[in-house]
Amino acid sequence: MMKDKMQVNITEKHAYIYSLRKYGVYLLSPKDTIIRHMSFPHLKKKEIDAALKNEYLSYAAISGGTPLINWRIVSEDDNNITVLAIGVKKEFLDEIYEEIKRKEKVRLFAAVVSVGVVAELVRDLSSEKDFGVVFMGPSQTDVIFYKDGNPVYGRNINIGENDIFTNGGLSERDITDFISYIDEAIIRNFSSPVKVFIASISMKDTDIVRAVSRYSSYEILSFNELMSITEEETHEALLKASWNLGTMGHPLFVFVPPAYLEEKKVGRRVFYTALTLIVVSLLGLGSINLSYQQISALRLDLAGKEKKIQLLQDQITKLTPYEEEYQKLIKQRESLGKMSMIENPPYRYFKYYKEIGDIVFKGHGKLLSIGGTSDLLLITMEFSSEKDMLTVLDGFKKSDLFGRLVVYSTSKSVNNDSIIYTVNIGVSPK
Repeated sequence: MMKDKMQVNITEKHAYIYSLRKYGVYLLSPKDTIIRHMSFPHLKKKEIDAALKNEYLSYAAISGGTPLINWRIVSEDDNNITVLAIGVKKEFLDEIYEEIKRKEKVRLFAAVVSVGVVAELVRDLSSEKDFGVVFMGPSQTDVIFYKDGNPVYGRNINIGENDIFTNGGLSERDITDFISYIDEAIIRNFSSPVKVFIASISMKDTDIVRAVSRYSSYEILSFNELMSITEEETHEALLKASWNLGTMGHPLFVFVPPAYLEEKKVGRRVFYTALTLIVVSLLGLGSINLSYQQISALRLDLAGKEKKIQLLQDQITKLTPYEEEYQKLIKQRESLGKMSMIENPPYRYFKYYKEIGDIVFKGHGKLLSIGGTSDLLLITMEFSSEKDMLTVLDGFKKSDLFGRLVVYSTSKSVNNDSIIYTVNIGVSPK
C-alpha cells in the first residue's frame, strides 16, 4: 500500500511535501522569485527569451547566476507585446534539490510559486474571473492579478509582514505604500475595482486583511475564509495544492529543477494521456494531469493494475443513470483535487457518488456540486419544496456510508415565482 504524503521541513527556508517513492515538490516563497510585467517591441519568441534573460540578470537575486524564466504574452497592439514573467535563479533550485536529496533522499521534480498556487485555487473555487491575489512573506509580497480567468499582471512589492507589523504597532506609511501598488495594478488592468485575496503562511491573514482594509477603497478578502480553512491549516493546504499543480506542469507557476532533469533525462512537460488516466484511476481523483517522470516513479504492478481497473469499471457502470450529474462531479473534483491528497482508491469515491445520487434524486433534489477530500465530502443541492429538502437531509443521516452530517447552510430564494431551497452540507465518510 502506498505511503501517505508527508510534509518535511529541512530548514526554515525549505518546506515541501513528498510521496510516491520519495518524489517531492518545493514551495517557492516570495523571496525566491522575481515577478515582472514588461513591454517589448514585436519580437520573436527567442528574442523575447533573450531580452528577458538580460533584464533578469540585472536583479541582485539572480546576478552572478543563470535565470530560469517562465513567461506568457498577456496583451499586444500594433507596436508592443506585454508579457508577464516569473524568474528564479537556476543555482538556487539546484542547491535546494541537492540539499533535500542528500538529507532526505527525496527528489524534487517541481518547484511551485506560492502566489500561483493561491491564484489557481481562487480561480477554481470561487465565482471570480477578475481578481487579485496577494501572497505576503516576512519582507516581500508577491502579487498576481487575473482577468477573464487568466493571469495578466504581476509584481513583487518590497513590503512584507515585518514592515506592516512593527514593535510599535501598525506602520501606516508602509500600509499606504503597499496599497498604492495594488491601486496601480487595478487601475492599469481593470475598468472597475476587483476583489483582492490575501494569503500568507504566518497565520496573520485576518490581521493583514483588517489592517489593509482600513486604507483601501476596494474589497479585501482572506484566502483562508474563501477556502473555509483555519489560518493554521493554510501552509498544509498550500503544500497539498502545490503537489497537484506541480504534477500538471503549469507553464507560468511551475519550475523543474535542472538537476532533476539532468538525472532523469526527461522533458519538462511530457504527458501520456492513457497512462495518466490509469494512474488517476488507481490513486484517486486528484489532479488530472501527471507528468511522465512521476508516472515512471510509480512503477505500477501490471496484474494489480488490471484488477483495480476492472473494479473501477464495475463502479462506473453503476453510475449510468447519473451520467449527466457525474460529469459535473468529475469537473468539480478536478478543481478541488488541487486540495486533496492522492491517497484513496477511486472506487471508494464512486461508491459515495452512487449513494449520494440515490439519496438526492429519489428525494426530488437537484445535485449542483460535490467536492472536498477523503475526510469530508462537500455537497450542494437544490429543492423545490422544504419537505423534499428535509427528506434528503434525513436520508444522509440514516445512510450506512456516512458517519457524520454537518449542515453548513440552507437558504430560500424565489425564482420565476417558485421557491427554491438550497442546501450546503458536509458529510464525513465512514
